[in-house]
Amino acid sequence: MKKNSTLLNYFSITVFILMAFPFSQKCYSQDEHKIDSLKTLLQSSKEDTNKVKLLVDLSSIYYSINPIEGIKYGKQGLALAEKLNWKNGTANANSRMALNYWIKSDYPKALEYGLKALKMFGESGDKNGKAKVLIVLGNIYLDQSDYPKALDYGLKALKLNEDLGDKNGIAVSLGNIGSIYRDQSDYPRALEYFLKAIKIFEELGRKLGIARNLGNIGNVYIAQKEYLKALEFNFKSLKLYEELGDKIGIAATLCNIGIVYDDQKDYLKSLEYYLKALEMEKELGDKNGIAVNLGNIGFTYLCIATASGNSIASRQLNKLFSGNKTNALQHAKLYCDSAIVIEKEIGDLNGLLQDYEKLSDIQTLIGDTKGALESYKVYASIKDSVFNMEKDKKLTQTAMQYEFDKKEAATKAETDKKSVLASAEIQRQKLIKNATLGGVGIVGIFSFLLVYSFNHRKKITFEKQISVTEMKALRSQMNPHFIFNSLNSIHSFIQQNKGEQASEYLIKFSRLMRLILENSNFEEVPLQSDLEALGLYMELEAARMNNKFSFSIDVDENIDAENTLIPPLILQPFVENSIWHGMLHKESGGHITINISKNGEMIKCLVEDNGIGREKATEMKSSLQKEKHKSLGMKITNERIDIINRVKKSKAFVALKDLYDEAKLPIGTLVEVQLPLELGF
Repeated sequence: MKKNSTLLNYFSITVFILMAFPFSQKCYSQDEHKIDSLKTLLQSSKEDTNKVKLLVDLSSIYYSINPIEGIKYGKQGLALAEKLNWKNGTANANSRMALNYWIKSDYPKALEYGLKALKMFGESGDKNGKAKVLIVLGNIYLDQSDYPKALDYGLKALKLNEDLGDKNGIAVSLGNIGSIYRDQSDYPRALEYFLKAIKIFEELGRKLGIARNLGNIGNVYIAQKEYLKALEFNFKSLKLYEELGDKIGIAATLCNIGIVYDDQKDYLKSLEYYLKALEMEKELGDKNGIAVNLGNIGFTYLCIATASGNSIASRQLNKLFSGNKTNALQHAKLYCDSAIVIEKEIGDLNGLLQDYEKLSDIQTLIGDTKGALESYKVYASIKDSVFNMEKDKKLTQTAMQYEFDKKEAATKAETDKKSVLASAEIQRQKLIKNATLGGVGIVGIFSFLLVYSFNHRKKITFEKQISVTEMKALRSQMNPHFIFNSLNSIHSFIQQNKGEQASEYLIKFSRLMRLILENSNFEEVPLQSDLEALGLYMELEAARMNNKFSFSIDVDENIDAENTLIPPLILQPFVENSIWHGMLHKESGGHITINISKNGEMIKCLVEDNGIGREKATEMKSSLQKEKHKSLGMKITNERIDIINRVKKSKAFVALKDLYDEAKLPIGTLVEVQLPLELGF
């Protein structure tokens, strides 16, 4: 298994960042000359802001030649800037540190410095610095396959560069977004962004930007197995990189061309380009690139060694090794072993996974069954680790996406509320003006009554609109910790190989999410639908807590559950409190009873539990966050009840009562919620 995707991702992004910083567009001989000049100036410089600038400039140039040196000078510049309390210098030094650590694939460090720089640029209002570090952060997340965050930062960088009118920054951002879509296999959209980027770079005469995006288009065609187009665009890209003397771009493109020939089974040509790329990576000291090329060369020798019949590979075996498959396999093993050594050093789990699999195949063919078995065991162990990491990442991304969607919904609701307020105010002013003009020739009393009538009707409409909007806003602010807990429960069942339980839990979880989403579109929903959602919620929580509690739902026979309407999830916060503060600390035997009955023109809802009681729960609480959520849930419900009373002129209320036995010991909690009785028809 080749590491084509790893190579395409790493190098296309690496070359991309070169356009984000003006200093990176010179050829290497010019860079080396500039380094010498900066070092000469550094020797005679004082401990001031000019020295910080020199150190930061050195870090900027070194990242594309030797990131280790770039980090060294970046640290010196950062230390001096902090000593001088120069915030702009500190921000720029952090930005260059992020860039160098990203090139080294040290993502935690890169994020640490990048986020510091982003915060500082935001505080100082330096939009140019902020735009550049947004690009770096987007690439860090892209390298880690965190596409939602990568796209978020990419779009922010694009918007900021458009606001600044920075055409180069716009083109860089377009190319970066194209890379995100390419890695998600959205090839039409990726090509759209790459071509837009090329058009702007051509207007600016920026060869480096053109070369990078030509290479990206070539990589899209590699993924689509359109090899003639892939070679056409990669050779155009290579020519521009050679004109610029850009070794990173040359190495990346040489290897991409090798991949095309490899896929076409022209192994002699693929070896030629892989070996050229390997030599250049050694010059650059890029361990990641060296490991990628070593692994690909090893795989190519393995393909040649396993050739059969009169195939192209068989003829190439005769040409290279006089038909001796053992020699070809020894070459394959040598390169795979070398790749593994480097991958262990840099902690490249994906590279190790692929190369241990190759090594096991090679050892089997050589006849080293013991070595093949050991290599396969290592491969299987790494595969499990990578699989678990991917599962954890997907769970995290799902939770993050949910949080993002929740914030978007809250923002939309708030915007809607402001829009209603503004529209109502405009209408009110317009009515007052019209009534005043119309009342000039009318008797004073008639004018007064007319204005009063119009204003009164508009006031009622206005209050109703505000109430509806407020209810939307309140529902959008529900805390998502139940979602996170449910995802973790599914994850736990999968980890424990309880596939059937995981599947059952997931089905119920999906039904609950569907009901919540459907019901959230309405101010009131049928009682039966809301109780179904509540029942699913309690089933999921009971399963997650190893069935510490049971529950029952009783509906009075005089109530038509399908025709009776109530606000969605109005009882859920009280059930949640019963579970978290009443059931959580009981070993077993917990029970929650929900009783629905009529009370004249009202519907009475009782939530009773046999938990440890509110006082004891307060003593035993261990999480401030849970307590915060409890308070928020109660506050939201009380506000919803207030809104219902305002709109319907009703006397809905919530009452809580602690339950005690004869010895005055707490035996649970009772919540009574009374709502106006509403029928669907």
